[in-house]
Amino acid sequence: MTEHRGSLRIGHGVAWLVAAAAVAATTGRWIPAFDVLNSIAPVTFVAAAATVAAALWRRRPGMAGPALVALALCAIPILYETTRSIPTAPAGPAGVTIVTHNVRFDNADPSATATIVAAGNPDVILLQETDRHDWGAQFSEVRYPYRSACREAGCSLLILSRWPIIASRYRIRDPASGEQVGPRLVWATIAPPGLPRFDVATLHLDWPGPAQRRQRDDLAQSIGGLDLARLVLAGDFNLTPWSWAMRRSDADLAPLTRVTRATWSYPARIGSGTPLPLPLLPIDQLLAGPEWTLVGVDRLARTGSDHYPVRVRLVSRSR
Repeated sequence: MTEHRGSLRIGHGVAWLVAAAAVAATTGRWIPAFDVLNSIAPVTFVAAAATVAAALWRRRPGMAGPALVALALCAIPILYETTRSIPTAPAGPAGVTIVTHNVRFDNADPSATATIVAAGNPDVILLQETDRHDWGAQFSEVRYPYRSACREAGCSLLILSRWPIIASRYRIRDPASGEQVGPRLVWATIAPPGLPRFDVATLHLDWPGPAQRRQRDDLAQSIGGLDLARLVLAGDFNLTPWSWAMRRSDADLAPLTRVTRATWSYPARIGSGTPLPLPLLPIDQLLAGPEWTLVGVDRLARTGSDHYPVRVRLVSRSR
């Protein structure tokens, strides 16, 4: 009997703990510190579902109640992500393939990383955390002869293209003052032969917190200096799609649409060492302007980084 009561208390404790985590995550809409709990919404959802199943099996309605609350609350951000509208189209002749990849400062195998990324046959490559290796040298200049130039300290971003880059710059400049505005990003104007030009930009946001909130606000205010209709913006956002912060960013960056839908990309390994069987967080994102429609998104093979590369195929409406 004592053992039964102990088991019952543990079961109720787990149910209330899961419910408390789900409720706290919901308040992340108003309390940013709690929004980090939304990053693991799918994990909390699975835990809540397992608790409900255990409660039904053991006929413990006291356990099922709080677990059902947690299940419902966790389902909300997951449903938002899985049902939001993304313009799609079949592959076409005016398509572009883009790979975004945080290559990690301490990449375990730069050569293999470049080989895996290039094997995805991208037209444009957007890289983050590029400081400690010569990533331009890792990629064939025959396949990717055009590269962004960014010599400023702390830039750590690189764009490679098989099509001409007719302009590139670190950060965005205010049209009136000419001063650099917005967060750290590198953007470039790409000129595919026989097709309309388009802008690409890559950035790396800090982990969630006050600094990242400022970066997201600055990005939303400054991005209008680029051609939003044909812009592709990608990088390591350090935000999962279940978070309120990501949903606010989606709204703030309109008319861009985030086309990466729960694309699991991190972590691929512990640091630059032990590989992990599955990534847990979809934090590498790509947004596209209204002139683009989505053909497909996929994750490439594990590289020497702790992120997976993400490949996105887009088709221009102006083909």
